[in-house]
Amino acid sequence: MKRRLAILCALALSGVAVVTAACLFTPTATRCDFHYRLAEVDCVRRSVDPFRVWNEDVTVRPYSSNNPNRRSIPEGCTEMISVYVPWEYTLMLPFAWLDKETAWWVYSLLSFAALGLLVGAVFREERKRTTLADATLCATVPLLVVAHALWSNFQVGNHMALVLTATVLMAWCLNRKRDVAAGLCWAVMMIKPQIGLAFAIPLLLRVRVVTVAVAVVTCLLLSAYPAVSCQASLIDLIREPSRASAFAFEGCGTWPRFLCGAIPSDGDILAGLAVGALACTAMTWRMRKEKDWLVFLMPAAITSCCWTYTQAYSHAMGWFVAFALVRELLRAPSSRLLWCLAGLAGLSLSRVFLAAHGLCAFVGWPFPLSDDAFRCVDSLNSTLSLVLAAALCAYKGLHLRSPERPGS
Repeated sequence: MKRRLAILCALALSGVAVVTAACLFTPTATRCDFHYRLAEVDCVRRSVDPFRVWNEDVTVRPYSSNNPNRRSIPEGCTEMISVYVPWEYTLMLPFAWLDKETAWWVYSLLSFAALGLLVGAVFREERKRTTLADATLCATVPLLVVAHALWSNFQVGNHMALVLTATVLMAWCLNRKRDVAAGLCWAVMMIKPQIGLAFAIPLLLRVRVVTVAVAVVTCLLLSAYPAVSCQASLIDLIREPSRASAFAFEGCGTWPRFLCGAIPSDGDILAGLAVGALACTAMTWRMRKEKDWLVFLMPAAITSCCWTYTQAYSHAMGWFVAFALVRELLRAPSSRLLWCLAGLAGLSLSRVFLAAHGLCAFVGWPFPLSDDAFRCVDSLNSTLSLVLAAALCAYKGLHLRSPERPGS
């Protein structure tokens, strides 16, 4: 039975990959995030701080600010620009040397390859201690659970596929006490700081000082090029995304939705960060005896897609919850089997809804809910499913344990 299920899941994942690749050729693939990143790097190459263009201090054709409160759109400025962290500008620099179409396909291929590396790494890790069928299920089912989030990632050209793979590889390195390599992986994760910062909590709780130091130094070194090119202060460049509200909650947060009307808008981000940090610390401390970093990082992964700026693709970090549940489902005694199935079902529930929305967008059918209603249901379903899985794992008797590992 397990063997047939493993083959079915492997075929399903292959089908999802083919459909996702096919969608890249359709008009629904807006590529908007990728074009923002290229525009920012182009400004840095011209020795212009992207924030100054966004803030309308200078005009650099063909770019105009994506600020909804912008004063005007200068003549000839047909492309939007945003603001991001400075180390990301350096990492995206090679793509700016290519024409946009080539850069898009190279980046998409790189993202697909990263997910292939993730599947291979997890399969190899699990195969050392379990059967071929179980290893296949651990490697494929979690990606199927978050397939819609990854589909959304490829549609807009976001970094989420690379960040998810870097997170899994960081856990793989930490399991082997390769702290320097883990630090480099965390530096890659920090190209989405709203995701990467949450993982400081488990690293600091286990006093992984080398990993933290390597990541910080790497990000600072990568920031040197834009600082020199734009003749700007490194601190100012790091602060600019928050000044531009690049990671604000408006229209796409999760926890902050429950604070609407109770906390002034300026306090939303602080409230979300505070709630997220406390929840992450509590859950991580509850799992402090866990030996496997792939499971130990689960609370941080949950927090990273709830505590600040959140879009559909952010919920790819739910992979860690799905992985922990699948692994426990394959090994759990009958007394825990119901909890495992309930947690996995809860995590998958909103994905059916999201997949239906994506299918309607792909074929051009109207979706029965308005965009605002969809975002609310998406936010509520995703948050509740992730919190449900966390509660099942941390507080409801599902104590996730792995064989003793040297990297604890």
